[in-house]
Amino acid sequence: MAYPINKIVGALKTNRREFGELFLQSQTILPIASRIEFEVIARDQADDSTAFKKAVEYAVSNKFIAEFILTVADSTLETGALLSILKKNRNTKNKAELQAMINLAAGFSEPDLMLRGLMKNNRLTGKVLINGAPQGTGILIGPNLFLTAWHVTKSLFDHDNNPLNGINLEVEFDNIARDNNFKPSLKIPAHEKWCISHCLCHAFELNNNIPDPTEGFANHWDYTIIRLKRSLGFERSWVQLNPRALVPPDKAMIILFQHPAGQPMKMDISRIFKPDPADPAIPKYRFLHELNTLGGSSGGPCFDKEFTLIGIHQGSWPGQLNGHTVNRGVPIDKIITHIKSIYANGLPFPECENPFWCLDKISYEPIIGRDDFQFDLWESFTNPLSKIRLFEIKGSEGSGKTFLTRVALTALNDLQHLKIVCPAETFGKMDAATFINYICNAAGMLPDKIPSFTEYDTTIAAWLRGIVTDPLLATLNKVRNGRTVWIMLTDLNKFGIDGENLQELLLVLLESVKNTEWLRIIIDGMPANLPVSVQENTKTYRTKDLTFADVQMFLSKCFTDRGWDSNEIDNSSTLLYYIYEESMLDNTASAFVKLKRAIFKLFEKNLS
Repeated sequence: MAYPINKIVGALKTNRREFGELFLQSQTILPIASRIEFEVIARDQADDSTAFKKAVEYAVSNKFIAEFILTVADSTLETGALLSILKKNRNTKNKAELQAMINLAAGFSEPDLMLRGLMKNNRLTGKVLINGAPQGTGILIGPNLFLTAWHVTKSLFDHDNNPLNGINLEVEFDNIARDNNFKPSLKIPAHEKWCISHCLCHAFELNNNIPDPTEGFANHWDYTIIRLKRSLGFERSWVQLNPRALVPPDKAMIILFQHPAGQPMKMDISRIFKPDPADPAIPKYRFLHELNTLGGSSGGPCFDKEFTLIGIHQGSWPGQLNGHTVNRGVPIDKIITHIKSIYANGLPFPECENPFWCLDKISYEPIIGRDDFQFDLWESFTNPLSKIRLFEIKGSEGSGKTFLTRVALTALNDLQHLKIVCPAETFGKMDAATFINYICNAAGMLPDKIPSFTEYDTTIAAWLRGIVTDPLLATLNKVRNGRTVWIMLTDLNKFGIDGENLQELLLVLLESVKNTEWLRIIIDGMPANLPVSVQENTKTYRTKDLTFADVQMFLSKCFTDRGWDSNEIDNSSTLLYYIYEESMLDNTASAFVKLKRAIFKLFEKNLS
């Protein structure tokens, strides 16, 4: 039986904003990269009913319509007809194939994903210490930014809720018990300007109670973001705050890292709990779970089975629900929304004293001698006086030009930046209109049809500027959601730019950075000269040979937190640089390859 789309739409009692929240919430069964916002699908539909119909059709075709119906029914924003529609549909199906599935919401977990998620987030979770005493748990959400619960740090605010100065606040990492012995931990003090953002819990919650009605939870998100004195995240990475990360459905598995009662790191795996009858505040303002916790667990990160951060643990729910003792947490999407109300362009990036030294913590592909490039990228958007919006990368074949675009992908975090990579091998033969569609698709926005040049009585330049480029910028501005947009054009020196009107379009696009403050473009190997008009907006970076100091600095970043002294670093630097110099006698490309191989051998020995 097909789902009656018109009946589903007719049963809705909701506005566009509420519908958008429910539509995204119903996609928690999908991988986070596959989730899509309602307004992206219905952006051209002014009429609500038509827009809702288009979104419901999308839910049917992408097989989350049942979850959508259940989500709307739980919200009570419908006439009561939706559950009967779902029941009729399900009664027509053969249920035998599901007879062994005890918990559909939990589904299955991937062992490799689970192992990597446990290892990574074990290193990112820390214990909050105030005056040396453990108070709670939290997690790195930026190079030097640490998220915990506000009530954990309540003593660090005055009566007017202003952060106090001269406080004794630290975060302790690696407090892990192993074979009945304690691994040496790492304590990072807070910066003197320690409080980046915060939001109080409800006053009732401080007395182990909840507001009545529970809608009173709104705007009480109970979080603090602590700025650390050292950017540990450049060495360990950090979790991304993704606004599409929502609380999974009832009985879905979630994972909590915590320091209960100030103990070394612990974790628990349990499931989401939904009260019966449904409470409209759950999971809109709080979510309920059955994870084991103690005092000191507050602020601990809660992950879904794909290790997407979906919220932070807060405390226990007073009394019992349906005969169960349950705990509660704060959804991460509400915290993100509050952060964006304070910082329109995302969380402030730290001072750039600790550039990345590898592309990721899986391959450990090294970044050596590229600190100045990372500094220039960060300077272009952290300094409001900077006019640099265009980065031109030049250098000989095999010197690492395209590698620098991969460095940029690492150095620019996803919360603040929308990154679109355009390899010349892929787009070089496209005509101008097709290339615009390519960029829009990469940005996640369904592009409008671009009229051809023959439909207009105008010049090529005017068509490219007004009919092609301006709509592209408007589309990117819609989808960027406050982020800086980076278009990375790679390998231009290897593959010809032969598409119809494509070269002319690229020149127009480059010039658009002058008047588009949120746009940045990186060009790898541009064979022609850049327009004179963008000279003051351009930073040219030439790849260069490595120095001994570059190798030495690289090893310092890798191993200072593992107890290496200066002699060990100097000796290994000497060996690696000798390998590099000897290989340079052949050619630059082979020198980099041989250096990386030598580094990987060093990693295998010391990073395992």
